[in-house]
Amino acid sequence: MKFLLAVNALLRTLAGIILVGLLVAAAYFGYSEYFAREKAQQAMKAELDKTKEKLAQTASELEDRRKEVNTLTKQVADLRNEVAEKQRQIERLQTAVRLLKVDRRVAYLDCMEVQPGDETTPPRAKLRFVEIDPQGRPVGQPRLLEVKGDKVYVDALVIKFEDRFVEESDPLRAASLCLFQRIFGDRQSPAEGERLDEENQQPEVYGSTGAMTEFERELWRQFWVYARDEEKAKANGIRAAHGQAVYLTMEPGTRYRITIRASDGLTLLREGPIPADINASF
Repeated sequence: MKFLLAVNALLRTLAGIILVGLLVAAAYFGYSEYFAREKAQQAMKAELDKTKEKLAQTASELEDRRKEVNTLTKQVADLRNEVAEKQRQIERLQTAVRLLKVDRRVAYLDCMEVQPGDETTPPRAKLRFVEIDPQGRPVGQPRLLEVKGDKVYVDALVIKFEDRFVEESDPLRAASLCLFQRIFGDRQSPAEGERLDEENQQPEVYGSTGAMTEFERELWRQFWVYARDEEKAKANGIRAAHGQAVYLTMEPGTRYRITIRASDGLTLLREGPIPADINASF
């Protein structure tokens, strides 16, 4: 009986030990699991913080790059504006140089034939007109004209600017400008005459190779505005804007020289017989 009691006590003790061991093992496992989970969370938090730090650094770098791009964009825009302004200045200076080189305009007027008139029909003069450049070369193709009458008028328009614009080298107003208007006979009205320089267009003698720049187009457009509008002409420093016509009785086979200087007026002079070799005479 005592033996059974001892065995029973031993079994209870073993069961208690096993139970305590199980509890301890469970507690250890739970603690280990909790600690591992906590450690994993801490590692994840550290990685997240590191990622956030990298993102913040990247965002800061992107902002710096954005500011650099904005700065460079502004610099490029400023440079483009500067280049455009320099181009405008170059165009103005080139135009000023061309205008200053042409201090006079010269043309030849050859009287090819004069047909006598009668009581019902006026005489008619057949003419050839060609302008020459400062080197004596023809500007454009010679033009064949026919007018009514044996007295031929050459009309021109002159615009002269105030001296201060010449001193300032203003490209539009640094030198007087001259435009040939019409050639007509004494038996017709000026409006019926042959037009020479076209309105709103650059005369060839003032021209350059290639198309006109916007500045040059504006220059010649304004020229005609000043010629028509006296108040605007005065407001823009124009001291004189007027037309002038000269005339001579035409003689067949005779060459006449037309000259108009920027600082002077229009002249029409008899030069002599028309050269036999027309091409070599220019």
